[in-house]
This record gives sequence, C-alpha cells and structure tokens, in this order.
Amino acid sequence: MGRSGLRVSEIGLRTRDQDVLATFVDAGGTLIDATVASAAAVRHIGREQLVVATSVGVDVTCPLGQRVDCSRRAILAQVEEFLRATGLEHIDLLQVGHFDPHTPAEEVAATLDYLVTAGTVRYAGARGYRGWQLAITPHLHATTTPYSLLRRGAEEEILPAAEYLGIGVIAEGPVVEYDFEPLTTAAEGLEIAPTAAAAAWTLARVDAVIVNDAEFADVLPLTELPRTIDKALEEVTRVG
Repeated sequence: MGRSGLRVSEIGLRTRDQDVLATFVDAGGTLIDATVASAAAVRHIGREQLVVATSVGVDVTCPLGQRVDCSRRAILAQVEEFLRATGLEHIDLLQVGHFDPHTPAEEVAATLDYLVTAGTVRYAGARGYRGWQLAITPHLHATTTPYSLLRRGAEEEILPAAEYLGIGVIAEGPVVEYDFEPLTTAAEGLEIAPTAAAAAWTLARVDAVIVNDAEFADVLPLTELPRTIDKALEEVTRVG
C-alpha cells in the first residue's frame, strides 16, 4: 500500500457480524475496519487471519464541537481501550480519525511514531484528511477517504497528494446508493450487481475499498471492468 510494505485485501469489511466476517475471511478477505463495537467479531475470528485497522481521535458520544481530540493523551487512551476490548496485542493500521486543528501535526505524528516503535501499531494512517493535512503529517502510510463513481471530490486534492507522498488510499462508500442508469446498464451487460460494478470502478483507482454487511455479498467476487465500460463511466461522471 503506497510506498509501504502493508498488504491488504482489495476489499475491506466493516461489520459487527461474526458470520459475515467469517465468510469474508473464507473468501480471502483480510482487511477489517474495526471498532470497539465489533470487538466480539474480531475475537471470534482470530488475529492471524486479519489485517485489523481502526481509527482514534473521534468520540461521537461527546457534544458537537468537542468530538475531535487527537492529542497524545487521547490517542494512547483509545488505543489501550481498543486492544483491551479486542484482546489483540497490536493494531495493523491505526488511523487518526479526523484532522484536529487544536493539536499540532507534529504531536500527532510523534504519537503515531511512538506506537509504531513500541510495536503496538504496525502502520499509521489518517481518515478524512485533506491533501495539505496529509502533507504536514509525516510518516503516514495510508489514508481513508470517501470516494465513489458519483462522489469524486477526492480526485481534486486527496488522490494526487497521496500519490505524491507515497500514501496508500482506501476508499469508503465506494458503491452507489441509488439507481444510476449508466451504471445499471453496464452492470446488466456484465451480469453483475450495480454495487459490484461501482466498487470495481472505484478499486481501479485506489488500493482498497471498504464495504459494509449489506454490500459485501454483491461485491464478491469482484469483477474488473472492461476498459471501454470503465472509460464510459469515467466520462459520464467526471468532476467539472
């Protein structure tokens, strides 16, 4: 992924369901976007079969305006909570969940470096960062960003910045949630679900995509889009 040695399955999964996760692993999936809430599923499957990613620095239970805290104290506390809940000894990919304007980027980077050096974390990343925010936070290996056929804002800044910096890109929300005629027509011609066609289009432009329980069954097995169809979808949804 990027210029790091991190290796993940092209499809990642966000789920709390043990059975869905087991099916995902049986199909060759490794990347799971986990939280404390999905700890039971992770415990059930076992660490050796998974590349576990999680995010820190955001607490949705706090009032608006107080949810983002990427200070050293907050990051370390949330890492400890996650490891305790999952029973894991380390996290494969730890991502800062949001850019924190009140914490210097140097402090965030130093905290991530400390966790990597200590062996608690294998690789560091960021979720939802803009291009300049990736640039001022050193030693990142991956970034997760919203990106899909009909949501292509990441192409303006994030994807070019990630490529320049050697940072791998994971797309979340890669499928199209409503009927889009060009996509539906392409999917029918390929005899696959529109969900799979949308995910395949996105995956051709990033390192991995994250899907949820409802999308997972449709995107496996993932089919590479023929060049002509990929180009047609590219043109009809181009930004600007």
